[in-house]
Amino acid sequence: MRYALPLLMCGCGVLLLAAPRGRRAAAVVGVLASLGSWVASDLGGFLLGMALGITGGLLALGHRAAPVAPGPG
Repeated sequence: MRYALPLLMCGCGVLLLAAPRGRRAAAVVGVLASLGSWVASDLGGFLLGMALGITGGLLALGHRAAPVAPGPG
């Protein structure tokens, strides 16, 4: 259990980069895993890991791709 949440958080980060269509699910799972790290692994990696995980997950959740401009012709 000690390594499950950090691996899940890293997996969500990789999934955000690899499959942008599923970013909402990966971002929500990443934020929940970050909050779970508060209890499971020494106050969320001394709060730094939890804070970075929550920040990254919320940024990924709120990110919108720029609209694609139509090309010439």
